[in-house]
Amino acid sequence: MKRLLYCIVCFYVCTSCSITNYALTGSYPSYTYSATTSQSSEEIWSKVIDWFFNTETPIALIDKASGIIISKSISLRSNSTSEVNGQPGNKNAYCVVPNVEQASRILGTLMIRVKTEGDKTKIQVSLGDLRCEYGNYAVADIKSLGTFERQMLKHICQ
Repeated sequence: MKRLLYCIVCFYVCTSCSITNYALTGSYPSYTYSATTSQSSEEIWSKVIDWFFNTETPIALIDKASGIIISKSISLRSNSTSEVNGQPGNKNAYCVVPNVEQASRILGTLMIRVKTEGDKTKIQVSLGDLRCEYGNYAVADIKSLGTFERQMLKHICQ
């Protein structure tokens, strides 16, 4: 009897702490969004730094020599949408999450690379390290819809 009770308690403890993973049902390709401009890399670099400063986005890594800036983890919760029948509920959102319940945290990092290619400057923008959490023991797939990346490229290349 003790052994049965012990097995039941062990099973309960092990399963109550397991992590649930919610998956997206739609297909969402992953891209690195890029643009090429005739503006100098110095002009573009200055615009990128100004954007981080003006939006108060915290920087985790900045390396001007390689042209890389990576933000610290930022909340994307207010700019996310739930998936409805395999499609994003709002196509203008920054990212899509499964339609299961209200996420407690939706996080990601912004990665920008500025590099000179001949007499042009190439800018690459992507949202990375995307995470969606539902409480302590549930996580979900999350995909960028490219909205933020396209907006950022448009802003930088103006």
